[in-house]
Amino acid sequence: GTKFSRKEFQIFMEKNNIQTRVVFTGNVLRQPMCANISRRVTAEGLKNSDLIMERGVLLPVHHGMNEEMFDKLHATIESFLEICA
Repeated sequence: GTKFSRKEFQIFMEKNNIQTRVVFTGNVLRQPMCANISRRVTAEGLKNSDLIMERGVLLPVHHGMNEEMFDKLHATIESFLEICA
């Protein structure tokens, strides 16, 4: 129910020189490497894992970041959310 897509968010961040990546784990059973693994999943499936895989974004957070970098990351996200409001 959001007013924006993951792709729109990522494009905005990248245009502001903040690298992103899609979450590539989430429901690991959907990865090609698991195609031949017998699955033990309830009838409801793995809803939360699927949502993470569908909507998740990795943001740059690491030990080399300084306060200025964190401030830029937060301000850029806030700016995007204000535009989408």
